[in-house]
Amino acid sequence: MAGLQLHSLLLCDYALTAKDGKISAVGIFSQINVPQLPAVHGRLFVVAVLEAEPGPYPLMLQIVAPSGGEA
Repeated sequence: MAGLQLHSLLLCDYALTAKDGKISAVGIFSQINVPQLPAVHGRLFVVAVLEAEPGPYPLMLQIVAPSGGEA
């Protein structure tokens, strides 16, 4: 998408944005290990920092397997 840039994307235990616009992310995941699939993770936050010109943008978040197939 022209005019839309992803600066960072992370998964963490908790995240919030302060009044001054700073993002606080606690417990950033470097990997998630589960003993078997399917698995359930209690709660996590997806933090995406995007830069774009004003206007509507269609966005979709999809989780895929390392092979590129559906997870």
